[in-house]
Amino acid sequence: MKTFQNIALNIALIGFVFLIASQSKTLLLVVLIASAVVAVGYLDAAQKVASLRARGIYPHKGLETEADVLRLLNLGHEVCAVRCYRSLHKQVRLREAVERVRAFKSAQA
Repeated sequence: MKTFQNIALNIALIGFVFLIASQSKTLLLVVLIASAVVAVGYLDAAQKVASLRARGIYPHKGLETEADVLRLLNLGHEVCAVRCYRSLHKQVRLREAVERVRAFKSAQA
């Protein structure tokens, strides 16, 4: 939840800077709406992971394994499988993680 608060604070700061720099209320509104959509998406993803953890589907932080990634894929949680994969392989970028998880999925089919 602390990360969500940091995101909200950053949204407010970005909006304030744009308002001062441009004096354009339309641009400010666009930036704030886009930032709010990103923040809500992040919150939704965090709630989904918390829900899956509570049901014993998503592993606890630091305990992720390749088997967890495969299990999440088999249960239809591809986005969470990518997230789990990235937790396991911290040096991997998002695009590469998506490709690798999809490769796991196609190898199983």
